[in-house]
Amino acid sequence: MKNYCPFILDIKFTIKKTNNTELRQAIESINSLKIFNINDDSIDDEITADSNDNFWEPILLEIPKAVEGLDLYSDDNPTPRIEDFSILKRFYNLCQLSLHKEILDSNTIKIIADKKSLINLELIDCIFLGNTVFLSNLTNLKQLTLINAENFDDDTIIDITNKCHYIQYLDLSMCNDFNNSTLRQLSNLDKLQVLNLSGTINVDDRIFYHMYHLRILDCWGCQDVTDVGIGIVLDQCVNIEKLYISKTGITHESIINAAKVSRDRKKNIVLKIYICDSVIIGNFKKSEFYKNDDYDYENELSKLKIY
Repeated sequence: MKNYCPFILDIKFTIKKTNNTELRQAIESINSLKIFNINDDSIDDEITADSNDNFWEPILLEIPKAVEGLDLYSDDNPTPRIEDFSILKRFYNLCQLSLHKEILDSNTIKIIADKKSLINLELIDCIFLGNTVFLSNLTNLKQLTLINAENFDDDTIIDITNKCHYIQYLDLSMCNDFNNSTLRQLSNLDKLQVLNLSGTINVDDRIFYHMYHLRILDCWGCQDVTDVGIGIVLDQCVNIEKLYISKTGITHESIINAAKVSRDRKKNIVLKIYICDSVIIGNFKKSEFYKNDDYDYENELSKLKIY
């Protein structure tokens, strides 16, 4: 790789057994590396299975301090794989951090929150055992992912919407700890362009009031989202490009509304709707709007795509 890929920036290691010497040699051979994606594949290995609680630390000690991105992934159940999270302090230029299936206590959350350089934070399938409010101190965040977060505090989401004004991408899919009034505060994120709420409960039409800049909305499985909510998004978000609305409470009226919006758009933006419901699509094609001579659906496919 040193000879043939001298400018590689991003690499993924899948590690079954930790060998610090070999890892150090591998890392030192590629000076251009900025992002490390490391997959813990030790869970099925009898030699390392008993030492998973501290799996990451010896590996992190070999990674250069100037690294910009860390993605630490495991397929195992949530467990503390870093005995002392203060090791993250050595990375002074960290912009991207992704943790999967970790148990995060208050001290760990504080350490993460002290990395003010973070722009992209992903905490996926993590269990929070401490006060999460410190994360709202990450005021430079542009992307925040909290997929299937457990015990994440409502007040933290509210604080984030009030303090983290640069967030453009937010993924709260499969998060069931947030009440509806908390989710309605997401409209305070006035730069928000991508919102993923798939599989999240307590999502309804009111959440989309005062959202104006969405390009992508995923509310798969949110059964309280109806034609009203999708209509609000279509009316207010003039740059909307993708709508994932399968298994929601919408009818074919949302497709009619989307067809009208896409037809009247001045910008050359393709609107893609992912609905996966043959009944709703069938009702749309039976509608008076679809049969109306004023709307030639087949010729308008460049403006509206239905999947």
